[in-house]
Amino acid sequence: MKSIFCCLFLLLTLYSNGQFKVEKVDRASSDLPEDSPSLSPDGKRLIFLRSVTTEWPQLVYRQAFALDLSSPGQMPVALGIDSVYTASFGLDGESLFLSQRLVNEAGDRGGFYLARPMPQGWQKEDLKGRDGFSASYVSQVSGGSIYFFSADGAEGPGIYRAQWNGTHFEKPIWQGAQLSPAGTTAFGPYVCPDESAMLLTVYYEADGETGRTGIYRAERRADGWKVEQIPGMPYGWSFSLSPDGDTLYFTDGEDIYRLQAPSGDLPFACPKK
Repeated sequence: MKSIFCCLFLLLTLYSNGQFKVEKVDRASSDLPEDSPSLSPDGKRLIFLRSVTTEWPQLVYRQAFALDLSSPGQMPVALGIDSVYTASFGLDGESLFLSQRLVNEAGDRGGFYLARPMPQGWQKEDLKGRDGFSASYVSQVSGGSIYFFSADGAEGPGIYRAQWNGTHFEKPIWQGAQLSPAGTTAFGPYVCPDESAMLLTVYYEADGETGRTGIYRAERRADGWKVEQIPGMPYGWSFSLSPDGDTLYFTDGEDIYRLQAPSGDLPFACPKK
């Protein structure tokens, strides 16, 4: 059975009665941990990962599932993709960015792939082998470039961007200390398609899951990113925003949740044009 994750159920109950309406996606729930939700660009499908056990380190070897949000009675369908750590839709709504986390005593190793559906199954392209870097919690933006979390980037762990040049991803560029301050793990970004704003989780090692740790919104400025913590949001990561900007999906590492604001004034929405 799932363990109680930092009294999150009680916190979500409070948030549902206040600024935000938060509810668990029951059709994606089981007795095993679920993680890494990602919406298709049209908002009709949700993919997520489910662990095969609650034991470490097998906990991070997950199976991929898809949920048709336009069919209320349909249950998740296994995609036949196993042993992955994170997954997210590409811009085409079909291909998936996948990361692997291989845990061993000598240190973790990461894999990074692009999986495309084919008649005979999924065809995986080794992006780490091709482009020379690993990535997890990928958010692809207009034009094909990607933002992601890197645990072993050149500037240390944090948020990076890799430019798509039409044939491959170029060398990742660290997005700066505004997004990834010293003493933190900044990860799980969702980036607006025009790259004007970002939602991310910043975990302060000294604070644990309290205080400065939380959900942050960043706006791109001429001199870098302006970053502010969003008050009142439950702790989570791996964000995915609906095309209309009304609903945010995320995980707490145990279940998948959707979050809405009754006022319609969502602090995590992309800027209106």
